[in-house]
Amino acid sequence: MKNEKMIKGCLKKYVTITHGILVLFLITGNISYGQEWINDKIIVDENSIEIPEESTDIKNDGTIKIKHLEETDVRVTNKGNGMVLGQNITDSKIINSGIIAGNIITSIKIEDFIEPSASGNGIFIKGENNSLENKGIITGEGQRNKINSRASQFERSGNGVYAKVSTINELKNSGIIQGDVTTGYIDSTLATSGNGIFIGFDPVYEDRDMPDVNINSIYNEGIIQGKAITDSSNTPSGNGITISGKVTKIETLENKGVIQGEVTTIDPRDDYFDNSGNGIHISGLDVTINNFNNYGIITGIANNSKGRSVNGSIDISGQNISIIGSNFGTINSRGDNQKYAIAFKWLDMRGVHFPDPNDFTVDTTYRNFGTMAGEKGIIYLDRYGRPGAIDINFENNGLIAGTEVSNDDARTNYTNNGVAITLDNIGNITNIENGSAGLIDGKTILNGNIVGNDSSTSTLVTGTNYDNYIINGAGVDKGALVVDKNTELTSSIINGYNTAVYIESEKTLTATDTTFNGGGLKNAVAVIKGDDGNNILNLLGNSIINGAVDLGDGTDTLTIANTVQINGNLDGGNELDILNLGEMTTTKITPNLNILHDINGFEEINTNGNITLFETSKINSDNTKGDISLESGNLTLRIDPTKKDSTDKIIGHALYNETGELTVNSTGGNLVLGLNGIGENTIVAMNGTIIQNSMDTPHSETDKIITNSLVLDAILQEDGDIKIGILDRIPLPPKPPINPPVEPPITPPTVIDSLLYEKLNKVYQSTVTAGEIGALANTTLLEDKTYEESLGGLLTILDQIYANNPYAYTLKSSRDSLKLFEDNMSYLTIKPKENEWIIQGKGIYTGVKNDNASSGKNYYGFDTGHRNYKTTTSTSGGLATFEYGLSDKTSIGGVIGGNNQDINFKGSSKIKGNSLYLGTFAKTDINNFKLMAGLGYQYTAADADRSVSNMYDSFKTSDKYDINSLNAFAEVKYSIEGNDNWTLEPKARLSYYYIEQDNVNEGYTPGQLSIAVDKANSNTADLELVIDLIKNVYLQQGKLKNIFSFGIINTIGDKSKELNGYVLGNSKDGNKFDIQGVELPRTSGKVAYNLELEQTSGMIYTAGVSMEFAKDYNRNASATIGLGYKF
Repeated sequence: MKNEKMIKGCLKKYVTITHGILVLFLITGNISYGQEWINDKIIVDENSIEIPEESTDIKNDGTIKIKHLEETDVRVTNKGNGMVLGQNITDSKIINSGIIAGNIITSIKIEDFIEPSASGNGIFIKGENNSLENKGIITGEGQRNKINSRASQFERSGNGVYAKVSTINELKNSGIIQGDVTTGYIDSTLATSGNGIFIGFDPVYEDRDMPDVNINSIYNEGIIQGKAITDSSNTPSGNGITISGKVTKIETLENKGVIQGEVTTIDPRDDYFDNSGNGIHISGLDVTINNFNNYGIITGIANNSKGRSVNGSIDISGQNISIIGSNFGTINSRGDNQKYAIAFKWLDMRGVHFPDPNDFTVDTTYRNFGTMAGEKGIIYLDRYGRPGAIDINFENNGLIAGTEVSNDDARTNYTNNGVAITLDNIGNITNIENGSAGLIDGKTILNGNIVGNDSSTSTLVTGTNYDNYIINGAGVDKGALVVDKNTELTSSIINGYNTAVYIESEKTLTATDTTFNGGGLKNAVAVIKGDDGNNILNLLGNSIINGAVDLGDGTDTLTIANTVQINGNLDGGNELDILNLGEMTTTKITPNLNILHDINGFEEINTNGNITLFETSKINSDNTKGDISLESGNLTLRIDPTKKDSTDKIIGHALYNETGELTVNSTGGNLVLGLNGIGENTIVAMNGTIIQNSMDTPHSETDKIITNSLVLDAILQEDGDIKIGILDRIPLPPKPPINPPVEPPITPPTVIDSLLYEKLNKVYQSTVTAGEIGALANTTLLEDKTYEESLGGLLTILDQIYANNPYAYTLKSSRDSLKLFEDNMSYLTIKPKENEWIIQGKGIYTGVKNDNASSGKNYYGFDTGHRNYKTTTSTSGGLATFEYGLSDKTSIGGVIGGNNQDINFKGSSKIKGNSLYLGTFAKTDINNFKLMAGLGYQYTAADADRSVSNMYDSFKTSDKYDINSLNAFAEVKYSIEGNDNWTLEPKARLSYYYIEQDNVNEGYTPGQLSIAVDKANSNTADLELVIDLIKNVYLQQGKLKNIFSFGIINTIGDKSKELNGYVLGNSKDGNKFDIQGVELPRTSGKVAYNLELEQTSGMIYTAGVSMEFAKDYNRNASATIGLGYKF
């Protein structure tokens, strides 16, 4: 039975559903049928996830881990990628909040050359002009097992993001993007592999038609890292970011996080390692970057490389290079051929173009306000280019360090306002030169004092407040700035070759909107240090820490605001140390502080605001015993569900520590588990972390252990681990609104509030028991939305299932159809005489509008939006009557009719109904009384499309079903003759309607919230009181009858018939819930005008219009035209 339902559902779908291809509901109130691909599950497989070509928006909130082990194919292509977007997916937005990982492993046991291509990438993008926003983790990895003696070459593999495209609209990263390739054998080479991000084309493998590359913007606030380990030659591999086109243009490239590239050779020989191991490598015949600003860390590393190419941490290769940029952060470069901070190199694109090296041009203005260091120097310039073709303007306002400023002083226009440090070949300081200092761009440059060749140059604090300063110094002995009194820094930059700031004992430093740079060539030295006494460090505003913080021994306090960028580890040192993360705030939305690095040595950690611990970070992994106090806001603990212990418990999170001991308690804040796809009954191991029992009060506003899902709960177990469960009732908002509306449009009575809640709760419980609550993950995940917004979205979906259900409306539409046939029989007033026949036909059109409007304000203590369910019905059809006169006063007749109904709901639900009507009637006149009675049967075939949607989710299902109906009526008129051919006829009609609707079963379709509805019936009756005012006009060849009608209708019976439904599940169906019936008006009014022209020839012509209306809703307009013949 389940298989039959699933097949039935799949056959009726308009689109193929793959992990949630959905119809996007635009919040403007209109419906647009763009398709959205959403994953909220855990997918672990060996086959790449191919995104359907019709997708316009791609979102991953779950975990996708693809690992392909290749043991047969030596030319493996497009295998082991986490996610693949084909060429036809263009102008789309890709958002990753979860985990996406690709991995290719070659393990071929034959003597052959191994050549993986376009494999093992985290995301492989082939379509143009897409945007990517990463808030989670994206990794690509390629590995070669050492099991044969032949070489291998990885091509375009193992990148975090590999975009073989000409255009990228926007790329934003606040999480982690990593690429990693290891070939690990002699004569193994790499080509465009192991990059954090690769965009464009490799000139080694492209032909002369290699496309241009245009990128609107790249923003990084997280970590972008590339790594390559190999034996032989490389072309762009192991870079943080690689961008390559025939002509490469980037409008904006901005970094506030960490971008690092690293290449390592196992068996170094005199081979070439071109353009590898750079923080950023950009190439093209023409390279243009209009806005290139670094506020974070950019690092290039080359280990044991003896390549022929000199690289830079920022490595630009081209024939014509134009860059405008500035550095406010840290740029450093180290390694055997990783010599310079920035390298400008002439590019021979081989098969694409053979330029004359003398045509090499560089037009670049680069300003340094931070720290730049290269093992050899700062700027490398290729030897090519004609006289006057090279224009490099380099201005140093911060600190630079290397054996030289430039390899080509004659062609480098160099201005030094800051500090220039000369290094020897092993990185020791041999000389320090202070520049002219002064006021630059509104900031005062303060260079450290030099005593002889003292490598420990620094600035001692002389004041207590530094606003808009650039302070430069070597910072080897202590720091570029030594804080020996309580000091405030505002909108400043502190640059040290080693350490930027050193805080003396018992001193306090408060820094707002201030950047700290340093770390030495290897980023191995703490940027901020404290001595062994008691130190206080407050980092506020948009401050940036480009490196590690080590407060040393003593009792220290470190406070970091939610808006601070942390680009290194935090270490409190020995003794009692306090870390305050985030700030308490009363604003509704607070910035999120991402912790991407390790935190150690803090005995007390207090959290406020929104903080996210990434699964790659660790808290007190040095076994420091500590307490974490959640004071306010949310501490989100991201989970990697693929890392498990031997008992299948998840251990992939920052608080898992087998040997440490942390205690977590709450005085107001929440511990939020970031699920990344894990669901009910999953166990998250908390080894090394003890969570206080008082935090866990399930189904209560005081529950402080929750998840980032509205409907999944985190339940503390007796052994200290956390189990994920599903809430069995709709969650209520945590607190009343701060400013509730004073006069909402409609304030429902309390009894309706509780009744509606219970109705929607039954729909929710049916979804849960059917196992389909995961289909609502895009609504219930608290990503980029508040608790109230998520709850409002859930209630919107549930309310549409309950109160805007097309299967309830067909009870009303079938009744309307019956009334339509009945009314048109009633207005056939011409009666045949004895032994005469009258045959008439009518064409009918009716339009019905039905409103069910109410405000969602304060139903649950907050505004869920306006509940306005409008329905319009268009009915077109006809009927034919056959009437025979038994006498001059009595006749009998039959009727056959049919119509088509198009019913459209607000949203995109709709019904198409086709009805057949068969009936009989009788008429007789007794004195002034005119009596009529009738009986009819109607069969209706309905084809319904049911859609429900909110701002986050949309579902579309359908079914076909039958409705059988009966009607019976009796009517009496009393005719009063007046003057001038006027007649007054009061009329009363009593009608009975019985509707029986078959059961509905949409068929189970994964992720679509399919439902079934039980068989239903409805019994209603109408009492209609009408006054017909008739004007007869006698013509030469006939009589024209004008009928003006005014009436009132009173309805009794099942005026709001509820139905019973349930959500369909894969293994079992959900519990029963109620479906709100369409409310029929108790009393409605009616006006009509009908014409009947009876000619002496026997021809009859009819026409009419009518309007039925009720208070606030239900408007029914009809028009008819007919033709008949009496004989």
